[in-house]
Amino acid sequence: MCGAAGRFSNFAFDTLKPGHEIEVMTPDGRFFTHLNADHVKHYVAFSGGSGITPVLAIIKTILETEPTSRFTLIYGNRSVDAIMFAEELEDLKNRFMSRFSLYHVLSDDLQDVELFNGVLNQEKCAAFL
Repeated sequence: MCGAAGRFSNFAFDTLKPGHEIEVMTPDGRFFTHLNADHVKHYVAFSGGSGITPVLAIIKTILETEPTSRFTLIYGNRSVDAIMFAEELEDLKNRFMSRFSLYHVLSDDLQDVELFNGVLNQEKCAAFL
């Protein structure tokens, strides 16, 4: 969700109090692709914050099921300390060194490469692609 910039989480934190009720829709994500050990593909995912949860399962499954496919993850967070599953992602990077690329984009911690600073908005997503 490039460009979301934490709008809902900021709204929830600033506005919602215990006892408030909100109506929500059922999850409607479509996280699926046909996998085949003979595929030679390059998958790319953009994720932010807790959105990594379903993406992490997809990454693992693809890397284990398609031994010649690659996966690139661009993962946005506020800071290094806020990166969910950081150790698990690093383990995947070490295990699938030649097939898994991981880029962290941080909005609060400055990094040496300008592309890795800020939020995952439409322009930044386009630059990665």
